[in-house]
Amino acid sequence: MDFFLYQLKLPESFWLYSHSNHSYRTLAMHFLEQLRHSPYGEKLSEMMGETFKKIFGDFISNAIKKKELVKVPVEVYWSIAFAPLYNLVKFHMAGKSLGGRKFILSDKIMRETFELVLKALKP
Repeated sequence: MDFFLYQLKLPESFWLYSHSNHSYRTLAMHFLEQLRHSPYGEKLSEMMGETFKKIFGDFISNAIKKKELVKVPVEVYWSIAFAPLYNLVKFHMAGKSLGGRKFILSDKIMRETFELVLKALKP
């Protein structure tokens, strides 16, 4: 994560980090999810481990200090912040959602989801 993201308020930095350029992120998330559940999953975790922990920890700590984010265990934060996006990506990759309805992940759906996630994470 670039240093400038620390200077932005949580909504802007979170959007840039996790939701912008969703076409690329959709494929990258799907690819990483498949790697995670492959024989390479443990190695991937080791390679990304310390760097990711430092960057992510600094991002969260900074947002809590600025009173932009509730203080919750990292697992709770991760579940609220990213589970909706993971599910939308899965629907998008399958081309359908619940009940077999056709589904394409759009900017409008991304923004609606993002706004709901922010409501859940704000103090």
